[in-house]
Amino acid sequence: METPLDLCLDLSIVVPAYNAEAFLDTLFSSFLTMTGDSRRCELIVVNDGSTDSTPAILQRWIAKAIIPLRVVTTTGLGPGQAREIGARQAQAQWVALVDADEQFSSGWLSAALAFVENPGGAVGCEGVVEICDRDKISLFTHQTQSLKPRRYLTANLILKRDQVKFYQDYGRRFYFREDSDLAFQLLENGESIAHNPELLLYHPPLPAVWWKPIRLALRYQYDALLAYRFPRRYWVDVDVQQGIPHLRLLLLLLCILLQATGAMLLAKNMATNNSLWLPLGLLIFSPALSLAPVLLYVPPQQIRLVQLSLALLVHQLVPLLTLGSWVYGFWRHRGEPPYQPHGQDNK
Repeated sequence: METPLDLCLDLSIVVPAYNAEAFLDTLFSSFLTMTGDSRRCELIVVNDGSTDSTPAILQRWIAKAIIPLRVVTTTGLGPGQAREIGARQAQAQWVALVDADEQFSSGWLSAALAFVENPGGAVGCEGVVEICDRDKISLFTHQTQSLKPRRYLTANLILKRDQVKFYQDYGRRFYFREDSDLAFQLLENGESIAHNPELLLYHPPLPAVWWKPIRLALRYQYDALLAYRFPRRYWVDVDVQQGIPHLRLLLLLLCILLQATGAMLLAKNMATNNSLWLPLGLLIFSPALSLAPVLLYVPPQQIRLVQLSLALLVHQLVPLLTLGSWVYGFWRHRGEPPYQPHGQDNK
């Protein structure tokens, strides 16, 4: 059941939070630094079954009464469904989707309110997510950045309240592609999504964990669900902001070819006592190529030899796991019918 609209509010900011104790104080503090009339918005945090001190932090900020904060409690629904429930509780017609581990730029609220005042026929607006604290980036930190249009990250997206409807078959363990699915639904129904670089959020690097690249590789099984639901858009629109659709998958496929070639040459040269430099070079170059997008962000002074060696070992597995997960997804989600725009029969 949706909450009645409050005509005095122009924007509801919905933030899903699961074990977000390390980020909430920074998020709320950045809210206080924004220009723009904060009386025209509300901040809804959906506590999705947190087991850390997230509930206590939320209650502390409510008691301070210095930000327009409301809390909704759910239990382990995952970020997509948590966002949808938060949107149902929104009192404004427009909803901004923001992540708990982000920080508002000073001009974010002014840009958001300017859009909802004059959307120009668009049903939504995507903003920009920029990495901050770059000196903390290491080979295993996870960072999110979106500087160009048509990525549709729910980490910084404004939509009309009644359009925040996530498809429920995307996993709760591996959160991936549910934001693309939401955007593709709107586009298939003839809606448009604007882009505003002044709608800027900052995303800090998340703590370094060696197994994080492996977990990220396994989520590619949900590419197939998106492909079955939106066959045309999946092949031409996914990751188009990188210049080439599916650039990462193509890069990882090249890594696998290098690994296979290196392994075959190694076996052949060992049997014939020929030089091992070429096959060993290919086997080393493959994980280095997989690691290259990460190295673009890492300051040289943050690279340690032991960490680099471990990263190369992990990225020997990443291409195979990613492509394997991708192929498995097409088997797992086989039979998924294509999405049908409004007015047509749909699942």
